[in-house]
Amino acid sequence: MKHFYIFDLLKNLGHKKNFCAILYLILNVALVCTVFFVLSDGTPTAILVGCAVYLVAVFVALSPLGEWILRLTQGCKKIEDTTVLSRLEPIFFEAVERAQAKHPEIPIDPRITLFMKEDPSANAFAVGRRTVCVTSGLLDCSDDEIKGIFGHELGHLATHDTDLVLLITVGNFLVAGIVTVFRLLILLYKAVFSIFAMFLGGEDGLLMRIISGIASLLTLVAVQAVMYVWTKIGIWMVMKTSRDAEYEADAFSCDLGYSEGLLSFFGDLLTFEHETVAEGGRIKVFSALASSHPSAEKRIARIYERMGISS
Repeated sequence: MKHFYIFDLLKNLGHKKNFCAILYLILNVALVCTVFFVLSDGTPTAILVGCAVYLVAVFVALSPLGEWILRLTQGCKKIEDTTVLSRLEPIFFEAVERAQAKHPEIPIDPRITLFMKEDPSANAFAVGRRTVCVTSGLLDCSDDEIKGIFGHELGHLATHDTDLVLLITVGNFLVAGIVTVFRLLILLYKAVFSIFAMFLGGEDGLLMRIISGIASLLTLVAVQAVMYVWTKIGIWMVMKTSRDAEYEADAFSCDLGYSEGLLSFFGDLLTFEHETVAEGGRIKVFSALASSHPSAEKRIARIYERMGISS
């Protein structure tokens, strides 16, 4: 590669569109260090330990292992059907070649591979640096529409948006793991305290067991409440970054000459949304797009604006 990967990643992380996600990552680090500090009874060096643990987790997330883990959790599998491969691979590598020719300054890993997820919705997503995963439902789209989607996902890879997802994901896993350990410590304390109470015997021993049980229950409720609120905050911050990044990835695909394919794809999506709402139903097929992506109508308007056409 022409560029040192970490430098490219750090440069992209400094982009204003990533502000919310970066803030969330900083808060994750602060939360991890705080938990280590509390569990160590206020030992100052525990903060350094927390930072070191988080740094190790980040390196794991950005490694091929982290990408493999995310592929596994997302249900991405290698495409074994030769008929599907013979259709998708030429389209995909055409888009890769266009991206490399149009943007030679952007490193695209030559080991990039197509994967597939069994899902009736027409969708695709990129993971890490070497993975583009399509849903089985995308096969129902035209070749031009699929090219537009491939161009979009390559846009995410080019700007390291996918690595930001890895960083955020491992941060959440780490926070959840620490909370789990914290809960296990509470349960261990409860067990030891109960054994001690049993040795005391009598009413005092029963009272101590009751107090211990109530204290453990209240602590677990408090931990769950904090995690619920923290998760809600994280979802909002990450979704804000995701929506902004989608517009840039659309623009990248348009620059590759795939504007018409994207417009056709989003047009079908918009029609589906309107028909579903008119029937009083819930949008399920495109739920993945609806959760963290801008509306199809807004994305169509942006593409028309980029083409210099009034929508």
